[in-house]
Amino acid sequence: ALTGRAEIAEDGWKGGLDVALNAIEAQRLMRLWPVSAVPGTRKWLSENVGQAEFTNFKAALRFAEKTPPRFALGYEFSGAEVRFIRTLPPIQEGHGRATIEGNVYTVVVDGGHVTAPQGGRIEVGGSVMTVPDITKFPATAEVRLITDAPLTATLSLLDQEPFRFLQKAERPVDLGQGRAVLASDLRFPLIARITAGDVEYNVSGRILDFSSDKIVPGRTVTSP
Repeated sequence: ALTGRAEIAEDGWKGGLDVALNAIEAQRLMRLWPVSAVPGTRKWLSENVGQAEFTNFKAALRFAEKTPPRFALGYEFSGAEVRFIRTLPPIQEGHGRATIEGNVYTVVVDGGHVTAPQGGRIEVGGSVMTVPDITKFPATAEVRLITDAPLTATLSLLDQEPFRFLQKAERPVDLGQGRAVLASDLRFPLIARITAGDVEYNVSGRILDFSSDKIVPGRTVTSP
């Protein structure tokens, strides 16, 4: 459904547009999204969200002469491929919901996974991305990445650009076996090329059923 209105008042042009869709593909949405409405967020979505279907999509645009347009939306998504940082593998088969309220853009990933370069699949359900002010240029993203995976897969992900944690510590990504459940808080600008210096991060979590014969030469270290 599409409804709209426009009028000339004493203070100039003003009006609005409302859209409600049962379902729409991500790339088709980008063709319909007004370029002047939060262009930075629109550009990030078009470059970092691949195949996806949006459902229960609702958007509203309000405009008035001599004032910036106001834009709000909400949608659910499924089958999504989302890339938060270009050097990291994308989230695949992501499903969740997203909103723009005021200047805040929020994406909640209820389920999905990342395929690590080594070690297998990483579940990322419960992860959240927030852009506190979409009007800034460049805008800043805050991501809480919740991961549950084999230890090797997790360390393999943390050893990609822009981090390279294991290489810096001169350790292999397969230094042990176990299951890693982590919460990684990342903060970075939404720019085309992100370096390690652009990313603020804090990583904490637990490793379960750990064993390794590489930490102490000639010994096997284990811990529940």
